[in-house]
Amino acid sequence: MRIIDRYIFKQVTSGYVLLLVAFLFLYVIIDASSQLQDILKDKIPFLIILKYYLFFLPQIFIVVSPFSFLLSSLYCIGVLNKDNEIISLRTQGMSVLGIAQVFIVLAIFLSFVSLFLEDQIIPQSYGQLKQIRGYKELKLKEDEIVEKFAFYSSEGYVVFARDFNLSQRTLNNVNVFVQDEKGNITHEIIAEKLVYRAGSWNFINASFYMLVENRLMPGSPSFMEERELDLSDTPRELFEKSNMRWQDLSLKDIQNQISKLAAWKARKIINSLRVEFHRKIALSFSTFFMLLGSLPFALKIKKRQVGLSSLGLAFFTGFLYYVMFSLSSPLGKVDFFFPWLSCWLPNVFFGISGAVGLYTLT
Repeated sequence: MRIIDRYIFKQVTSGYVLLLVAFLFLYVIIDASSQLQDILKDKIPFLIILKYYLFFLPQIFIVVSPFSFLLSSLYCIGVLNKDNEIISLRTQGMSVLGIAQVFIVLAIFLSFVSLFLEDQIIPQSYGQLKQIRGYKELKLKEDEIVEKFAFYSSEGYVVFARDFNLSQRTLNNVNVFVQDEKGNITHEIIAEKLVYRAGSWNFINASFYMLVENRLMPGSPSFMEERELDLSDTPRELFEKSNMRWQDLSLKDIQNQISKLAAWKARKIINSLRVEFHRKIALSFSTFFMLLGSLPFALKIKKRQVGLSSLGLAFFTGFLYYVMFSLSSPLGKVDFFFPWLSCWLPNVFFGISGAVGLYTLT
């Protein structure tokens, strides 16, 4: 490694670690302050609070790490500009990419670290966080009731209920839509209850409507006081899935969900899952693409404007990136964009603008 590379590496990493620790600490302090009243009211032990934030750190890291590295890198480049080191390196024949390679390599490394945390660590830490939150009212109690319950099963059932009583293992005021393998609705079932007993789900006082091409078949509906539903999920599994967030699934789990639902033509749900799949990857590489988009401007920072220019450029880049991401990613769920494009659009924009900007500086 060249002397200049070691110097840049030391300056960037030290600044990044310092900013990262500061932002992590600030995030925890703000979050704890907002919940201080509940903490004191419920007399939550300090060890429980400490354990909670330890498992919460990976999620905070994903949020603050890209901005910490961007600010550290831009400030380092600004200092090099201020001390005329970039001009000196260029006169010695070093290219712009040669100067920027340490920043780029570190950004790629941190992007893969973020992806690893997003894919492997956060899904596991989320499970621990649910247990810790269970110290309070969020515990999965046996008398828990879920209002306006909705569920899409791997068997192709779309289930809606007024409420789901976990202790009684009962869904009340139930509507179930049954699909064939082509995604067409073949039955609609309206029942007073859907009860789990002896290892199976059973309708109570149910009316069965048979449909062909979304039209009611002659002779429908038929009424049955009780009939079994071939649904493999237990009440506990249904309850946990109703509280599960897709963003807390691993990439492999999301792909498994997509493959299960693909046979039932659940297009809207599949699009949402695909958006979440690409969101995890694209957002993990925000560290690299935000840096790449900022490098051409950072290399032009004037001598007397190092601190303010670096901070302003970092804030502007981060703000623009996350605004673009928040606007484009939902468009993939409604088929306006391809799911992958809706998530990667900000990265493509910053990547192209950064590459073109660096090319013009060569």
